[in-house]
Amino acid sequence: MPAHKLVLATVSDLLSYGRVDITDDCWVWGRTCWVKGYGRVGDLRAHRVMWAIVNGPIPDGLQVLHHCDNPPCVRPDHLFLGTQLDNMRDMIAKGRKVTVRGDAHPSKRPEYRAAMSGENHWTRRHPERIARGDRHGSKTHPEKFTRAGRGSQT
Repeated sequence: MPAHKLVLATVSDLLSYGRVDITDDCWVWGRTCWVKGYGRVGDLRAHRVMWAIVNGPIPDGLQVLHHCDNPPCVRPDHLFLGTQLDNMRDMIAKGRKVTVRGDAHPSKRPEYRAAMSGENHWTRRHPERIARGDRHGSKTHPEKFTRAGRGSQT
């Protein structure tokens, strides 16, 4: 059964489905994650599913935020509701926002560039996430990679 068709009605359902590592601090999601590290349940984020199971539906215009700033965490008491503005204020208050621009930005510094290249590059650290072979777009959507698919005349 596809993940988006799963019925996760209780906290224990979600924890067993996600193979959650319960520690004294965070409850870390152990299955598939989105690019930024948030746990994934089908097309939903695991921490949002946890919030809905414990507290009910998430009101329109609100997000589920983390007190712990740990994206894969699904521990209910580490989650709270807030707006995008609340999220930005929380980020600034906790010192996670880079406020410099231009040449002073950390990504422009040689030590940062060296740390993010070579063996530390994302593609080296996560080779399993790179679409190759039958997972590559040319196999899954060949029409996008042919002359006819690009709309050019042959």
